[in-house]
Amino acid sequence: MSGDQRIQTMVGIGNPTDPDKVLLPLADGSLNVNATVIATIGDWAVANAADPTDVEGDPAPGSVDLKGYQRVKTKPSQGALTARSSTIAAGGTSQQLAAANTDRRYLLIQNPASAAGQGIVTAETLYVRFGASAAGVNNGTSFELAPGASLVIEGGFVSTQAIQVNATTIAHAFIAVEG
Repeated sequence: MSGDQRIQTMVGIGNPTDPDKVLLPLADGSLNVNATVIATIGDWAVANAADPTDVEGDPAPGSVDLKGYQRVKTKPSQGALTARSSTIAAGGTSQQLAAANTDRRYLLIQNPASAAGQGIVTAETLYVRFGASAAGVNNGTSFELAPGASLVIEGGFVSTQAIQVNATTIAHAFIAVEG
């Protein structure tokens, strides 16, 4: 077997209302998936089946798709964002953007693209670090956000540590929200 080829065995039950279709069992024991018969070999039918869906056409929760993966219907995280946008209080000095937060599920930090957006004469880098003080130079300890760059953390892993920022120039504005 090469590439992405898969061998799958599915046992179907004849559909009494439509002889050209077979019913395939779902993980929950129901038989509500129709598969179109494309060939017969003796007493066996070869069928193409669509992935199981619910009455609204969405993947059927609790069912198994045609590759054998359990289907799970999830609701996206929702909630209010807390504004953390600010300016650098003292150029070259690390400052806290947000305290440690065990409930943090989302973080966005953006360094505005232009000097005007940053509120300074020449656009510059914004440094971000989790836990410890952010270095004001690229010394390998801080994330370096060039003008116009963003850092987004969401999904599978979101740091709960305190977040520090630093930039060369006092009054350097940055955009940040956490949720």
